[in-house]
Amino acid sequence: MAAVMGAQGHFGVSASLEASTEEYEFTASTLKIDEELLDAAGIRGTRSHQADRVRQNTRAPGFSVTMQLNSVELDAWLPRILGGTESADAFPLAETLPSFGANFDYVAKRIYFSGCKVSKAVFSSSQGQPLNVTLDVEALDVAISATTFATLTISLVGPYIHSDVVATVASSIYSFRDVSLTIDNALDAQRFFNSQVRASLPEKDRIISWALDGPYGDNSALYGLASSGVTVVAKWTLGGRSLEFTSTGVGFPRLPPTLSGRDEIMLPIQGVARKMSTTMELTTVNDSSP
Repeated sequence: MAAVMGAQGHFGVSASLEASTEEYEFTASTLKIDEELLDAAGIRGTRSHQADRVRQNTRAPGFSVTMQLNSVELDAWLPRILGGTESADAFPLAETLPSFGANFDYVAKRIYFSGCKVSKAVFSSSQGQPLNVTLDVEALDVAISATTFATLTISLVGPYIHSDVVATVASSIYSFRDVSLTIDNALDAQRFFNSQVRASLPEKDRIISWALDGPYGDNSALYGLASSGVTVVAKWTLGGRSLEFTSTGVGFPRLPPTLSGRDEIMLPIQGVARKMSTTMELTTVNDSSP
């Protein structure tokens, strides 16, 4: 049998098992089915387990995928992450999330996840690295198919890199070695009831957090920021395209500087974004026009 090589894989979003309508380049993926087999393992006068009494129980499918999404691709993914519908390049938060289907072509066969929702999204960039978007996705069910993955075109617009970002905290620009934004949609993934698969994936909560790490000498003013919240802005720009996240109510608890041998002393700051009056905890603008 010929080797099945990862370079030949595909990842796409689709409405059905047979055909994907969007394809994305990805750098890593982890798939799960989490199917349980029920073995009562009762007392029966022997240490052996009886195969005849094993039953197929619940399954909780999902996946994690890391992509370097460009501005065009972000137009499709931001509504799935944030919930709201785009209006003039702005992507609002919403109380509910849309569902979608996802196809992973692992060459020998394809794995199709239906009823997907984004449980968590992490936008992160580090010095010398691209802006990575890692999605943790939960699904209602999973199926396997040997049909051919659709022939699609991946967007050729370049991704953002860390040197594209300008980060502002409390109205001042600072340099950071790492910038990370996490959007946790806190899905309820335990609604099986009297079914082997999930009935739905409702949203329980939403926690949006920032983590930034920069030089202590330049960023020492960031130690002990107001617990009531400050404004954090991160904007990546590539030509006429840009991605901007803004949180107006980020509370940063005090974290000590980190000293590691003779290396530069760094100051990490990590905080949770909260709604300020009528201003949502996160506003997002993605300008995908060149």
